[in-house]
Order: sequence, then C-alpha cells, then structure tokens
Amino acid sequence: MEAIKAVIKKAMEEKTTLIAEHNCCEISKEPLKVEVFPYKLDDDFLICYDIENDQPYIIDLRKVVKIIQTDKMFPSVPKQCWLK
Repeated sequence: MEAIKAVIKKAMEEKTTLIAEHNCCEISKEPLKVEVFPYKLDDDFLICYDIENDQPYIIDLRKVVKIIQTDKMFPSVPKQCWLK
C-alpha cells in the first residue's frame, strides 16, 4: 500500500489526475477503472473527485488493484463538490 500512497502523493503535489483500478463492488469480478483527481489521502481511503461522473468519490486503498498517474492537469474543482 505504500507504493500506492507514493503515487497518490506525487499526483497531489503535481495536481494531476490518477487512473485507479479497484474492486469496489462485490457483484462484479472485474475491477472498476476510474479517472480521479486526488483531494485528501487518509490511512486507508482516498477522497477524490470522479472526473467522468463529475462528483466526489472515495476509494478504499485496500481494494486498489492498480493506480497510475497521468500527465493531465486538473487544478480546480468547485468547493461545493468536496465531501466534508
């Protein structure tokens, strides 16, 4: 999990998006692939912004299969979109 957190921290510093593949659903056997802008890193969770669906999103880091940093900048999200 430390390698995953290192990728997230680097993306946060550089204000770039991440592509995360994670097992979020018990129904589907395939990992869900989502492009997000990272906002806050917790011990086991990443609070982020789902770009495609234009909404806040939470990723359980324990269920991440793969995470990569993109070179896409995404510097601002309306404040009302963030989870408290």
